[in-house]
Amino acid sequence: LEASDRDRAQLIDDLARIDPDLARELQKLLTADTSRTDFLEHPVARLPRLTLAPGVVLDTRFTLLRPLGGGGMGDVWAAHDEKLGVDVAVKILRADLAADPHGLPRFVREIELARRVAHRNVCRVHELFEHRAPGGSLLFLSMELIDGESLAHYLAREGTLSFDDALTVAREITGGLAAAH
Repeated sequence: LEASDRDRAQLIDDLARIDPDLARELQKLLTADTSRTDFLEHPVARLPRLTLAPGVVLDTRFTLLRPLGGGGMGDVWAAHDEKLGVDVAVKILRADLAADPHGLPRFVREIELARRVAHRNVCRVHELFEHRAPGGSLLFLSMELIDGESLAHYLAREGTLSFDDALTVAREITGGLAAAH
């Protein structure tokens, strides 16, 4: 980066004779650095103008009921599926991941893999949907809504598990993991 344009060109030419692939990657990095813009001026993704809240309807079908949690890939809500008349969970992919060429395939792969797992300790995944909103769209999947308390909430309320209870929980977790693998 600190070299002159002429010295950079010579470096890339020399490198291309030794390792053409590495020379191409270096050229891509140099080009990306010189063409970068302020991310605040040009956001990564067009975010839909939609505030997630109870009562919001996604894809004319899923009425959001309450937030359940969130993680690295997005937020999870309890929702009512108006078409089937049942409550489900919906996992909404973060907008930046939907715009990322690697994020969306990971999300789709997660769905494909999860649909193959059938076990009483694994949440059933249903389908992928797209909700179009002004300024963009949201991708989300519907899945089985499992009422209950998370282990983290249980431990916060009750404290440490007894050995027998911990063994029971460990067996249930490993049973689900074994089915997934």
